[in-house]
Amino acid sequence: MPAPYSRWRPEVQAVETRKTFVLWIAREPGETAAPAALSGRLEEVDTGIELRFGSAEQLVAFLTESVRKDREGSDE
Repeated sequence: MPAPYSRWRPEVQAVETRKTFVLWIAREPGETAAPAALSGRLEEVDTGIELRFGSAEQLVAFLTESVRKDREGSDE
């Protein structure tokens, strides 16, 4: 019998590592139920470029710029 998690694993496929990101979300100690600003750190694995962000807007802008640059580079 296969392991229970095997149903979530995709069939054998190549995994694209370009445009892979590692995301760390920060949370202030002692924070209560009050809405918190999204903050943390994002690293683009293939380039090593890192962003420390303090808002969702900064995070989305970084991701958008990264994808735009990738598309421009692949058009050449």
